[in-house]
Amino acid sequence: LNLSYDVGDKACHVEENCVRVKRTLGLPAILTVKQTHSDTVLPIASEQTPSESLEGDACFTDRPGLGLGLKVADCLPVYIYAADSSCIGIAHCGWRGTASRIAEKTARQMSRRFAIPLPDLRFALGPCICPNCYQVGDDVRDRFSETFPAADKFFAPVTTAKGNVRHSLDLRAANRWLLKEMGLTETRSL
Repeated sequence: LNLSYDVGDKACHVEENCVRVKRTLGLPAILTVKQTHSDTVLPIASEQTPSESLEGDACFTDRPGLGLGLKVADCLPVYIYAADSSCIGIAHCGWRGTASRIAEKTARQMSRRFAIPLPDLRFALGPCICPNCYQVGDDVRDRFSETFPAADKFFAPVTTAKGNVRHSLDLRAANRWLLKEMGLTETRSL
């Protein structure tokens, strides 16, 4: 059920998969953004917004029936929504997005734009690479230390077979901690 035109599948198969997903979910449209590993958060006002014009790594809307999507492999999708279901958002949280606190920025923009107190927002974490499999260098750890509160608690030293020291990074724990510190409530993780 691939929904990406970027991995070599035939366009007609991807189009059919998109139709199936929209039909199954009862959505007239699903918008995705061109992801750039940035901290850009985009408000989506209409299902008529052309996807090719959307560059960023998070988006949100208050339009009923409008689906939002991201493409992820190892990165963490973070779903944010109002407890009363009046708005939804999604953030692409790889190490760059997490370090730049894009999930926090998404929640804050949703709160401001729709006048929803932060404690009335909920979040769920999608699947991503686990910390046992995700090793990063000093450059990533240093970047986190510059921008992310309590960054060291999300890294653990790992000695490679060649004797080099790397760091495992827990993207889920970092984003969970950040959003809970803001007052958001976690719902069942995906």
